[in-house]
Amino acid sequence: MKRLTLILLLVFFALRSYGQFYLQPSVGYAFNSNPEVMSTVLVNDNQKSVYTMKLRYGQGLYAGLTAGYCLWDRFFIELDAKKGLLTRNSASIEEIDFREPDHFSFVGFFGEIENSSPVLQIAPKAGYTVRTERLAASFSLGPNFMKTMVNHRVSTTDYYVEGFSLVPHDVKAKQVFRGRMHTGLQAGLGMSWSLSQNLMVVFDFVTVFNNYGITSGEITSYEVDGEDRLEQLDDTEIDIDRDDNKLNHSHYGLHLGLRYVFGKKGAL
Repeated sequence: MKRLTLILLLVFFALRSYGQFYLQPSVGYAFNSNPEVMSTVLVNDNQKSVYTMKLRYGQGLYAGLTAGYCLWDRFFIELDAKKGLLTRNSASIEEIDFREPDHFSFVGFFGEIENSSPVLQIAPKAGYTVRTERLAASFSLGPNFMKTMVNHRVSTTDYYVEGFSLVPHDVKAKQVFRGRMHTGLQAGLGMSWSLSQNLMVVFDFVTVFNNYGITSGEITSYEVDGEDRLEQLDDTEIDIDRDDNKLNHSHYGLHLGLRYVFGKKGAL
């Protein structure tokens, strides 16, 4: 027991002697690297057409805070937290006036879907850095823990048979999809430039793989021609296929940060 205590004390004093703690607030933008593709198939007068649109989840502006500790001038460990602030994106398939064709059928969706996904990410990482007097480059790797709530705003046109003709009605709906904390992988490349002994500008390129799992869905708003029809729906719960419940939030991002190193003795 005494030997173990002595070893722990030596490790502690070694870290105190050779390690340096730092904090780094940052802002950046993330681009979805694997958007969800929705396809619609239309058969009109024996002519088949396929339309597609891409839903980009988690893409947008982020703010983050990184706490790190550099060991022995080369290795470092970090805890990185980022929050999506502006992650609203939209995609659409141009709507067709179905009163014009005589014979048609389709499978899919016509209209617009606007989505937002205010992602929270927490990533513990380990990395290695090389440096000159003022310039440093680094590589890091670690798990990516993600939690979000996906919001869909759907605008489309439904056609009802009234008499002997089709009558269009504007439909607007809001859907919310939720999931638990989900684990992926995060890697990063960084470049930093020392402004002073304790302050540096940091530019990070980050790539994340996280095919986020959805556990539940709900319709929270449903309007037809501007009139609230939510209470007329038989069920507002959206069935989630447990074998196909992923909304891909994989992305790559560019982030600019300002790092402050506490008790700095030399170049970090």
